[in-house]
Amino acid sequence: WRRGKHQELPNGNWLVTSAEQGRAFEVGTDGQVQFEFLNHFDDRRLLTIAEALWLPTDYFSDVPDCEGLAAVAPAAP
Repeated sequence: WRRGKHQELPNGNWLVTSAEQGRAFEVGTDGQVQFEFLNHFDDRRLLTIAEALWLPTDYFSDVPDCEGLAAVAPAAP
């Protein structure tokens, strides 16, 4: 049973998810690790990572302004 995902990034690098090892990392075009994330549970264990996804820095720039919207409390049971 093997799990993991990969995504080619706009700059030619690759984002790799090694699910069972709790690791996500970016590999540059030169084969060197550019970034690494370890999903620590504690000092000895790593938790599984289902997926890592690269988003551009302006990804959230189109979020609508919520100013003026009233907060609605949930209905009582």
